[in-house]
Amino acid sequence: MTFHNPAEAARRLAEQVRRLRPERPVVVALAPRGVPLAVNLAAVLRAPLDAVLVHELAVPGCPPGVLGAVGEESVSVLNRPLAARLGVDAELLDKTAQYASARTEDLRRALREQLPQQPLEGRTAVLVDAGVATGAGASVAATILRHRGAEALMLAVPVGARSALRQLGGQVDALVCVREMPWPRPVHEWYDAYPELGDHEARQMLVQSARELDREAPAMAGAGAHGGARGRAAQAMLAR
Repeated sequence: MTFHNPAEAARRLAEQVRRLRPERPVVVALAPRGVPLAVNLAAVLRAPLDAVLVHELAVPGCPPGVLGAVGEESVSVLNRPLAARLGVDAELLDKTAQYASARTEDLRRALREQLPQQPLEGRTAVLVDAGVATGAGASVAATILRHRGAEALMLAVPVGARSALRQLGGQVDALVCVREMPWPRPVHEWYDAYPELGDHEARQMLVQSARELDREAPAMAGAGAHGGARGRAAQAMLAR
């Protein structure tokens, strides 16, 4: 099964997300790749939109993400044992991670000049990506969103590798995946058309869509704006 485009994938994903009734959701794109899907999902759910910046590491001879990922706040996941088995020099891996960290910080500053970070205290962060192959990027993003204070964390993806989803299940309060695949495959293979956006294009799409949703916020407001002890939203989702 493939998805025609991000809009179709978002509609199918929204059906499952709504069943869990996340409390005061904020849709968070795993940027840059997850932005087109997150923009569509936020529009369907009529929820605020934000992003977390993560770059999957790419070294010669290894698909992106196989050896790890680096995100904001220098949060990283590095698979050093696998790198050693594949003959990847440890110094090369470290330099690749350092470059990705510096680039991510530059992108974060550029984004926040245009789009303030959404507060997550007392809310459910719905982390969205186009799909999960290795899980490294989503793992880094989940750690960052916990640091930001999300009361509950939901990972929502149209497609994901079963092994990666199993590992990520321990990091989130709820996991929604329309289609599990038995082995990792490039995410783009599961779409007839999925836009390959550069960093600037992804940022502009995110900022424009978030501002449009903010303008609609008065019409969306009203449902369940109450806080409570950390974890209550997660317990409510998992109890349904």
